Amino acid sequence: MTRLIAWFVECWRRLRHQLVHGLINEYSGELPPAREDEMPLPWGARSIWRHPDFPIEPPSGKLKIDLGAGDRKEPGFLGLDISPRFAPDIQCDLSKGIPLADDTVGHILARHILEHLPDLIFIMNELYRVCANGALVQIDVPHVDSAMAVADPTHRRYFSEESFHYFCLNGRHTRLNEAYGIHCRFDLMAEEIFRHRRNGYIKVTLTARKEGHA
Repeated sequence: MTRLIAWFVECWRRLRHQLVHGLINEYSGELPPAREDEMPLPWGARSIWRHPDFPIEPPSGKLKIDLGAGDRKEPGFLGLDISPRFAPDIQCDLSKGIPLADDTVGHILARHILEHLPDLIFIMNELYRVCANGALVQIDVPHVDSAMAVADPTHRRYFSEESFHYFCLNGRHTRLNEAYGIHCRFDLMAEEIFRHRRNGYIKVTLTARKEGHA
């Protein structure tokens, strides 16, 4: 009986949260709201945060790359993929690095690829290395609460709304950067969280802040 009452109370709390906040919560400010004292997003809800300077344009005259593009490469981008069957523009193993020179890329798409790589810190440092100052980095990853994040046998890690704060100067966890070997200096510009039982996701937009630039 106690468990049943607790279940009803939890359902009521979630319903009340959804009725008060709606299915789409939108925020703007210097940093996404912390969720330590908030209810989790109800199933099917989205939380969207944008920095006051968003949207931004990537620097012109630089490369545009689509990491792990497969057969769905974004038009106008160079596709990087490990599999020859997709005939990528650059065939490479991203777990060993991005085979491009420093400061040469202005726009990066990393859509559902980071969860397949073994070392997140390494690849985030690589993204930063190839970025020009002000480069735009758009990342999509599965949310840890979604079934497919856990079910896919090729996934190496899970992500929550806190994950990318370790890599951003305006994030909540930068105090540990040096100890963790994190050398990248991104600014978090936008974050979208979709909480879904099967296909929840997190989308973030970052910009690179390179040394020697304002």
